Amino acid sequence: MKTSVYLYLVPVVTIAASVLILHEKISAVSVLGTERMLMGLVLSDKGKAAGKNN
Repeated sequence: MKTSVYLYLVPVVTIAASVLILHEKISAVSVLGTERMLMGLVLSDKGKAAGKNN
């Protein structure tokens, strides 16, 4: 994995840490944003893998 993938995961880790450590509540917007960001990472990785097979 490239470093850029880890950079995109920083907000997800921050949200998880705030819930676990600070006992903050997760909003629907946070869940939706996290879901879409992870889907984007999966789709971009899938596109790179398909390009390597050709």
